[in-house]
Amino acid sequence: MYWLQEFCLPFWLHFSAGCCPCLGGYEENLLDWHRYTAIAVCIVSIALLAYKKYKKEEYRTPIYHAGFHLMMLALLLAGHFGGEMTHGEGYLFTAATDTETGCC
Repeated sequence: MYWLQEFCLPFWLHFSAGCCPCLGGYEENLLDWHRYTAIAVCIVSIALLAYKKYKKEEYRTPIYHAGFHLMMLALLLAGHFGGEMTHGEGYLFTAATDTETGCC
């Protein structure tokens, strides 16, 4: 039953967060990329959890590491697309190259 507790909270958090963009105001193409990379994070993380439960102590295999790196890449991309939606295009580098604020 422990796996059920590991699954339920992230599932409901992702489900409830998926309802917020329906309110509008976001670019549709960027929203789609953010949505699909977030779905990939969910699917790969659930698959990794199942693989870990199935293999028990022998789960640290090249397959597990490849899946983990795939999940981290999808998480990085989903976060980037979410930031682009929230803060605008190029938000990551505009603060670093802004000469008016004296940064960098």
